Amino acid sequence: MGNAFRAGTLALVLVLSGCSTAASNPTIAPITSSATQSTPSVAPASTATPSPTPSPTQPAHPTTATAWAKAIRQPKTYKIVTITEKNDPNDSIGRPGKYIDAAAIFDKRVRCQSKLDITCGAKIEIYEDADGARARAAYIDSVIKAAPILGSEWHELAGPVLLRVSGKLRPSWAKAYRQAFRKIADS
Repeated sequence: MGNAFRAGTLALVLVLSGCSTAASNPTIAPITSSATQSTPSVAPASTATPSPTPSPTQPAHPTTATAWAKAIRQPKTYKIVTITEKNDPNDSIGRPGKYIDAAAIFDKRVRCQSKLDITCGAKIEIYEDADGARARAAYIDSVIKAAPILGSEWHELAGPVLLRVSGKLRPSWAKAYRQAFRKIADS
């Protein structure tokens, strides 16, 4: 009994000393044996603010026009083109009061009239702020109302992001792009 008592006491001392070492140095974990039960320890509270990570049900908003375009692509989307200074048909990207990022969405159900414009299916334009996106949508609406021969288009806004969907698409097809956009914007 004496040896068993000493062995048990020694094991208890070793476990407790391991726990106190671990408590003073959080990088060292206490060693436990199957004969003893360990009490779960609480990690020290961190003063750093953790960066938010999107949950699977709440994805992060896309940060570029191309990422937005990829996020709302439809089964008939066959190409997405990032608009740059070199290929911008409006020569607007990066200019004061104009969009700072854009992407064209090509849909198989419409025939493109130009290389990278709204007639190809849809377009995402990102502005410096929400006011810029709203102003652009209002301007397009006023031009189309003044000259209906130019066609029509649908708009959806999410802060500084403007989705433009060609009026050449059937309303139900355009609705699919708009719903996909709203789903991301509302998340």
